[in-house]
Amino acid sequence: MRKLILSVLFGAVIFIGITGCVLFEKPWETEQAWNQTGELEHYGLIAAEDKVVGKWFYFNLEPDWGGAQYFASTPAVVDGWIKVERNENASEDNWCAQILRLLDKSKSEYEIKLKVKASQDVKVPYYFGAEPYMDENTAIRGEIEFKTTEQEITLSFKKQFTNEENLKFALEFGKIPNVTLYVKPVSVKYR
Repeated sequence: MRKLILSVLFGAVIFIGITGCVLFEKPWETEQAWNQTGELEHYGLIAAEDKVVGKWFYFNLEPDWGGAQYFASTPAVVDGWIKVERNENASEDNWCAQILRLLDKSKSEYEIKLKVKASQDVKVPYYFGAEPYMDENTAIRGEIEFKTTEQEITLSFKKQFTNEENLKFALEFGKIPNVTLYVKPVSVKYR
C-alpha cells in the first residue's frame, strides 16, 4: 500500500511539474496593428540609430558601394500592401535589394504573419538576423513561395544571438528581376 501511495504521489508531482511548465510558459505579445502608409524609407548601409522598430524599410545597394538601381520605383504601401517593383537589373547577391522590418531585439521568439502575392510565381529568400550583419551561423534563412494568387504565410523564429545592434526580418530579391511583389503585414507576435 505504501508503494502505491508513493507511486501516486510521484506521478502527481510529475504531472504538476509538466502542466506547470505549460501553464506558466511566457505568453505571446502581439504588436499593435500595422498602419504604415506612403513610400518606404531607404535603409542605408550605415544604419542610423533612429530607425523605428516595427516600421518597414527598403534597401538598395547603391552604385557607389558596388550595386545598382534595382527598383523600378520606390517601394510603397498601396491599399494596405507593400508594393515592390523590381526592374531588369540583377545582382549576384539577393541581399542587394530588400524590404526589411526591424524587430524588438529584447525578445527571443517571433512569429510573423504575412499575405503575399506576385506578378509571377517566384521564390523569394528571407533573412532573420542581426543588423548590421553578423556571422551567418546565427542567421535564419529560407524562402517564401510567392504566387500570382494571394496566400497567407506564418514564419516562426527563435533568436540565436544576443549582441546585435538591431534585429531584422528581410525579404531579399537582388537576383530576381522584372517582377512585382506584394506583401501585406498581418501580425507580429513575440515573447
